[in-house]
Amino acid sequence: MMSRQFTYLLAHRLQRSFAAAAPPITRLVVTPTAIHRRSFTATTTLPKKEGKSPNLVLKAGLPFVLFSVLASWVVSSALDGKLKEQEASQGKTSLSLRQAKLQEEHDEMMGRLNKIVQADFDNTKRIKRPQEILEERRLERERRNKWYRRWWRAIAERFQK
Repeated sequence: MMSRQFTYLLAHRLQRSFAAAAPPITRLVVTPTAIHRRSFTATTTLPKKEGKSPNLVLKAGLPFVLFSVLASWVVSSALDGKLKEQEASQGKTSLSLRQAKLQEEHDEMMGRLNKIVQADFDNTKRIKRPQEILEERRLERERRNKWYRRWWRAIAERFQK
């Protein structure tokens, strides 16, 4: 059995001696029991092609161009939308007649609602039943048709003619 230090020195010397003579795609593999010389294919050296391939344009150029065009469209549409919103909030945009009319109606309704809310709008009122409404109407008719009210209406109608 060789000592570990001796194996290291031997491998180091062999590596230096093979480095000058060996092609760049060979590698010296040192294990504690044996020293092997293995060849492998290097991924860094590609065979050179003469001329440019049209596939390279399709693989690299087309996605880049599409990305650039799409990015510019997204940015321009975002800026247009931001500017339109800013102008609308400042009231600089011109409205069509229909939109202006709708806006006026909306403002008028909001004004009415604000007046109702300011007048202590009570949303807790009980909704009357139909029978109760009919009963109130019947009582109102009876009050209106009392004999003295009927008599006074008859006199007032004669003088108005």
